[in-house]
Amino acid sequence: RIVSATLLDADGDERVQFAAGEPLAVRLVVEAERGLAAPRVSLELRGDDGVVLGGASQDTAELGWGEANGGARELRFDLDRLPLADGHFHLRFALVDADGEHLLHTLDDAARFFVFAAGEETGAVLLDGRWSMQEIAPREPIPGA
Repeated sequence: RIVSATLLDADGDERVQFAAGEPLAVRLVVEAERGLAAPRVSLELRGDDGVVLGGASQDTAELGWGEANGGARELRFDLDRLPLADGHFHLRFALVDADGEHLLHTLDDAARFFVFAAGEETGAVLLDGRWSMQEIAPREPIPGA
């Protein structure tokens, strides 16, 4: 079962408020019974209105989850640059069996946080791209015009 979810900044400090584009990590504590096969963990990022904005999942066997050991484990999801610009957001987590057929546990509203614009960003999503320009050809006058 999912015990807790904590949001961390780049220094490892717990926070619930982040600047647009800032690093963010989620620390998830999971308790398992002995012999549980490595589950799949997933997260959903939701806006304040409940709309799913994105998600990610991971097979915990790839992270070293062994069947024999029970007890607590810490899973971590790191974002180098938070792709959000402004607003209130929620994280939902789920554990499913290795085959993806049976839901083992969910934690709705596991973490709530606020992102504030650090510059001129607007809207919920941080569009962090670059503009460029290339001249393709000088405009030719149209004959007879």
